[in-house]
Amino acid sequence: TQVIIARVQPHEVKLNTASGKSYSLDLAGDIITEETVLKSDGKKLMFEAREQANGKVEWNTVDVPRGGTYNVELSDGTEVFLNAESILRFPNSFEEGTCREIWIDGEAYFKVKRDEAHPFVVHTGNIEVEVLGTEFNVRDYPEEHRVVTTLVNGSVQFTGKDKKKVVL
Repeated sequence: TQVIIARVQPHEVKLNTASGKSYSLDLAGDIITEETVLKSDGKKLMFEAREQANGKVEWNTVDVPRGGTYNVELSDGTEVFLNAESILRFPNSFEEGTCREIWIDGEAYFKVKRDEAHPFVVHTGNIEVEVLGTEFNVRDYPEEHRVVTTLVNGSVQFTGKDKKKVVL
């Protein structure tokens, strides 16, 4: 009889960059790409955008597995607290003069950096939430067949697939 003992590694929080590279965020360290310096302390990721080459915006995703959580500080200072089984898609920096847009699958709590000239918009598969500066939570797990937005401070405009708008 042969006994094999294997250590099962928990699923890691992953950063996937536009160039197709994937990095584990469970360990502290710096990741340097063409447009961005990323700093991770194992629990939080911070982006420091460099000058954009030819106006190129690099899109990244952070994928949090079941049982995990992770924090991301976007280039504008907005903080995103991701819950388990969530994916955040966001640019390395926000273009000047445009709306700040990100996409979320799953659940995230936001502390949006106030910037009245550049509204902040969160897209999910089912809704769009627009804010100027506030704290709120968005929950949109596909298997739940419903979207929940919880407002902590400030105001948000909630737009459903039917394009109806509700202000909280």
